[in-house]
Formats: sequence, structure tokens, C-alpha cells
Amino acid sequence: MNKRNKIILTIASLACFLALGVIFNNVSDPNAPKGPDTAQEETIESKNETQKNPFGVLTEQAKTKTQKGKVLEHLALAHLHSESKGPLQDILTQCQINIRETDTISEKRELIASLATSLKAFSGSAEIGDLSDPIILALSPPERNKSTEESKTIQPDPMPLISLVNSAKSPESKLSVSQNLVLANLHANDSKNAKRFMDSCLEALAAITGIEVKEKLIKSLSLSMKAFAELSEVNNFIVQLESIKAGLKPKQDPALALIEKIQDPQDQVKVLCDFSVTLMGAGDKEQSKATIEKAQKIISSMKDKGPQAASLTHLSVAQSNCGLIEESKATLSAAIGSIKEIEPIKEKAAALNQIIAAIEDSGNENDKKLILTQSLSIAKEIQKRGTVMMQQTLALASQFKDGKERALAIQQIAEAIESSGAELELANLKFRLGTLYHNGIDLEKNATQATEWYQKAAQLGHSNAQVNLALLLLKGEGAKSNPQEAIGWLVKAANQGSPEGQASLGMLYALGQGVSADLVVAQKWMTLAAEQGNSEALIAIKRLEPKLSEEQKNLATELVKQWKGKSGAEVKKSASKEPKKASDAKA
Repeated sequence: MNKRNKIILTIASLACFLALGVIFNNVSDPNAPKGPDTAQEETIESKNETQKNPFGVLTEQAKTKTQKGKVLEHLALAHLHSESKGPLQDILTQCQINIRETDTISEKRELIASLATSLKAFSGSAEIGDLSDPIILALSPPERNKSTEESKTIQPDPMPLISLVNSAKSPESKLSVSQNLVLANLHANDSKNAKRFMDSCLEALAAITGIEVKEKLIKSLSLSMKAFAELSEVNNFIVQLESIKAGLKPKQDPALALIEKIQDPQDQVKVLCDFSVTLMGAGDKEQSKATIEKAQKIISSMKDKGPQAASLTHLSVAQSNCGLIEESKATLSAAIGSIKEIEPIKEKAAALNQIIAAIEDSGNENDKKLILTQSLSIAKEIQKRGTVMMQQTLALASQFKDGKERALAIQQIAEAIESSGAELELANLKFRLGTLYHNGIDLEKNATQATEWYQKAAQLGHSNAQVNLALLLLKGEGAKSNPQEAIGWLVKAANQGSPEGQASLGMLYALGQGVSADLVVAQKWMTLAAEQGNSEALIAIKRLEPKLSEEQKNLATELVKQWKGKSGAEVKKSASKEPKKASDAKA
């Protein structure tokens, strides 16, 4: 409220107070004088009429003039919202009389401002006229009409307020009527009857269908009850309203809830695919289907073909596990198609590696065979394209006339190939194929195939492949037993820093298998592996140390220092494709 309005309202209140003084000293006709007892008689007569009025008992329960004014205000609003014209004029008259009887200016001002604000929505109607103007409300005398006189003889309706609720023409009107009757009863200190109209509010809310409308009405209703929140009936009512409001909020899709905090689209797809299989297993086919559709939507928005191919493979596995066999085949074909569209060799190898990792979760033998076939095809393509590119580049470099420049160019080409990462991705791919055959997970175990793929990866410098190949050669699985070649591969792996290779090589030197027993060299490799947390090496060192003299321990420590000193620049670089002959392999 701005300053001007406050001033106007204050003046109006003062004027109202002065007007009341004049009226108390005059007859009910403002133009004719009255005897000194007229005002008192009018008050007594008004009180008698109020007690006979169907709503008189409620107003008389109010303990203060302010409470009574609020009771009458909410009764008037209840009638206006129900469009029941009956005793409305009487109630408004009682409102004005109550204002005149209020002792303090501040209370008068509060009652005038509250009533005028409440009546503003009905301003200009035949019943309200200009009473929504606080000045007019304060200065105009109460109207005495036929209904007031007739109220002396009307027999009270036993349930007048309930009838008022039932006369409302819409759920929204019924809610407004009920809300005002709740407040009227609360201001009259009658929480028991207020509870009855709280139930009417809940019934009206249940009949309102618009979610946004219902939320606004609930908010308004809760705020209007705030002043009475200490009452148990009101507190329970507010709790019920909040419960209804909470139920209006759409339930979050469980699938979306799972991926809400996951940023990577590929990870989102993986989670959704796993969840769809879980739902199908629980018998919720519809939700499983909806979850798969969400995964498809995410995949369709992916621009990068590599992650898209891996995501499609996860989706294919999920579809297969959900019994959607034809859909699974189509999705897997799309994944392979995405791989074929990738041009850089490095990216194609990386994407293919991701597809193989994803297909391991599949229980479908045919899918794995299809991916294996495609893997071999793409691997050959990658190798062929890499060979052609290297040959073209070397041909170009050989055209340099200067011998030093030609040698430098060829050296730079070799280094570029080593640092490109394409060779490493291809090595990872071959190693993974070896593990599929070696472990026989959902595939027929085949040590021969495992040995072949491990060897191909080992030749590309893959340290884990070198270790696995060495162990197969030691046992004679997949190929003829060859301890000397196995030692060569373990030396390569150990010199690349593989803790498994170091621990295995140390164990062979400690036991004298394939090599001459050498506890100092064994201690060297066990120490290096243990420093990387290899559990077998940690146990072995505890058993080996008591067998070593102090001189041997010191020598082993020196060998460890020497290896660490040159491993970065020399040893690791030398641990490349083919191992030296067993007789030349140095530990």
C-alpha cells in the first residue's frame, strides 16, 4: 500500500469514528434527532435479531469485536460465492454495526480494510455496490430492510451452513464457500464445526481436475489457515493438503531417475539397457519397452560413430535378453555399419574394441560369431590400410636425394607409427580376441586360437599378451611346449614394467624352470613386481629373503636401481615385437 492510500484510509477511519459518534447521538434516520437511549436500543435490537438469525449463534461465539467482524466477513463471502442472496444483506448490515461498535480506531481500520478487500471481487454487484470502497464502507449507515424485519419470524434452518455448501454450482465455488465457512468457524472458536467444512473442502478439491488450478487453490487454502496452525484440526488439515499437492506432481520415470546424474550418453545407454533387462525379468514388459525406447532416443542423438556403435551393441544385447530377437539383429547390424563409416584407423580400432567389450555380456552365440567375423574383417582392413599408408609414405621419403635426409624421414615415419596409437589399439583388439578363446566365456574354449591371437598381440608389444603367451608356451597349451621362447616373452613383458611378467619371471628364476636358478635375479624381479602391488610377489619375497645373504640382498637392490635407471629410455623401448633367442635373453 502506498503512502497516499494509507493517508486516505486513515482519514476514512477517523471519519468513520466521528460518524459513529454522531449516529450514537441521533435517531436511526440520519436527518432527525434521537433521544439519548436510541443507540443503546438499536444495539439491543440488533443483538436480538442476530440471535434469531440462523447465523447469529455463530457470531455470538466470537469473543472480541475483531473476531466477530471476521466471522461476519467470511459468512458474507460464503454467501457471495454460493450466489445465495438470502441473509446476505443482513450479514453486511451486521458487519457495519460491528465496526461502529468496535472501540479502538486501529481495530476499526483493520476490519474496514479487510472487509473492503474481500468484497472487491464482487464490486459493482447489486448486493455489494460500492461497499468495496473503504471510505464508503466506513461512512455509509447500515441498511435496514425487509429481510431484517422478517428474520424476527423466520425459524432457523438446523443445518443452514451445510445447505449453503450444497447450493454451490461448481467444485471451485463449493471450495470457496467451504473455505470461508471453515474460517468463520475458526474465528468463532468452533474448531469442531470447522472440521466439518474442512471435509467439504477436501471433497471439492477431489472434484477439481486441473492440476495447475488445484495447486493454486491448495496454496491459497493452506495460507488462509496458517494463523490457526496451532490447532490440531487445522494442522492435520494442512498436512492433508500437502499430501494432495505432493500427489499432483507427476511421478518421475524410474529410468530417467537412474541416468539423471550420468553425463556420458554412452554410460546412460548402458544403464538403461541393463535396467530394461531387469524390468523384463520382473515381468514389467511395458516399462522395459519404454526404457529401450529411451535408450534408442539417446543413441539417435549421438554424433560420434564410435560411441554410437558401442551403444548400439549394448542395445542389441539388451533386446536379445528381452526376447526381441529380430530387433536385436537389426540393431547389431546398425552397430557394424557405424564401425564401417569410421575413417581414421585408430578410431576404427578403438570402436571395434568397444563393441567386443559390449558383446561379451551377450548370451547369444550367433551374435558373438557375427562380431568375431566382423572383427577379423575390420582388423585385416586396418592392417592392410596401415601397410599401404606406410609403403606410400616410405616411397615418398625414399625420393630424398640426400642420404641423411632420407634416413631421418624414414626414422620419423617409424616414430610416428609407434606414437600414433593405432598399433596399440590393434594390439588390444587381438589380445581381447585371445582372451575370448582362452577363457571360453560363452564361446568354445580353444587354446590354439588363443595362442595365435596372443602371439599377434605380443608381436605388437602388448605386455599382457606376452605374459599369457609365455604361460601357454610353458604349459604346452595351444602349441608345443617351448620354455626358452616363453622366457623371452616374459623378459619383454617384465622390461615393459608388467608386474605379472616380473613376478612370473622372478618365480622361474627362483625355481630354476627354463633358466638356471638365480636367487638374486629372482629377488630383483619380485621386488619390482611387489612395488606395484602384485600379491604373489609380496608373498614370494617373504619366502625368498631368508634364503639370501646380505651380499645377495645388496646386489639385488643394486640391480633394481640399475633397471629403474635405464628402463624408461632403453629397456622399455627394446621390449618390442619379437623376443630375442632364449640364449640371448637377458634378465
